[in-house]
Amino acid sequence: MEKPIVYIHTYTEKIDQTAKAMLASGFLVAVPYTCPWTYEGIIVVPDYKIKKRGVIRGGIKHIHDIYGERDIILAEEYVTAEDVMLVYSTMQEHPESFVLSEREDPTGSSRFEKAASKIIRGLFAIVQGRLVHDMHSGVRGLPGQYLSAFYDMKGKDRDQLLGQIMSLRRLSIPLVQCNAISQGTRATAHTVLELLKDIGRVGMLFMMFVSSSLFSAVVDFSIYTAMLHFLTPSLFVASATARAISSIINFTINQSVVFQHTQAKSKWKMLAKYYMLVVSLWTIDLLVLLLFVKVFGFNPIIAKFIVGAMIYAISFIFQRDFVFKEKGHTDG
Repeated sequence: MEKPIVYIHTYTEKIDQTAKAMLASGFLVAVPYTCPWTYEGIIVVPDYKIKKRGVIRGGIKHIHDIYGERDIILAEEYVTAEDVMLVYSTMQEHPESFVLSEREDPTGSSRFEKAASKIIRGLFAIVQGRLVHDMHSGVRGLPGQYLSAFYDMKGKDRDQLLGQIMSLRRLSIPLVQCNAISQGTRATAHTVLELLKDIGRVGMLFMMFVSSSLFSAVVDFSIYTAMLHFLTPSLFVASATARAISSIINFTINQSVVFQHTQAKSKWKMLAKYYMLVVSLWTIDLLVLLLFVKVFGFNPIIAKFIVGAMIYAISFIFQRDFVFKEKGHTDG
């Protein structure tokens, strides 16, 4: 197995020493064309690649064009040779995983930056179902087979670092975390605007799920109401018909748009798991609905609205972790 290429996308005098150490250890090292120093054996990413895609995406694209599906270790200016070797050893143990180093909050971080980091970590844990300690870590290992996905995704530089983490579930890439030796500076949000932007990006999956669920809920509610008014007085028939139709719509949107699992070979398996969930949730929905209407005397329309809201809220967790869960999911 060839050693990964170390791409130093930001630089200071300290990373200069790291580059020398990695070259001496037999690693290939790449830097942007703007880097003020270079040595024999250094790969220089040309200006047209960076101007088109940004420093990180442009560098990944350039390395991929020359070396194919060779693993890459991204390194920022404060990363030490020990950090790179730690990520490299973790990549050897987990060759198909995305390796992310994690640091403590640097002592120089402001209260706002520390709070912003905690908010983004917490939101990511809720939405993605996994705890990532350092969302913007400056040293990370990228599996070679996924490089094209990383340089094709939207976002430059700081946004790209967060975008990589956000894409792991969709790309079915396992995540492994390891402790970093250096602390450095974390590229977390420094302003309210940056924080809001990060919140929007991290919460996008949940917002899309909510939109899909609301649309399906409108379909479900409309069919349920129409059937009770015009076709049947039976709660069972109206609820079952409404759920059958709305669930087909919901699965299609969630599978293709929200969780973006489009592999034909796994579609039927996901569909089977989805309807296991639908039947379970529908049973709970019907039982609670009957409880509200028959026991507590709620209006059936109001009861349907309350129960449906609760069911769609919990459904996100089960669809994320059961129906559309990626293969090989790990948290190291």
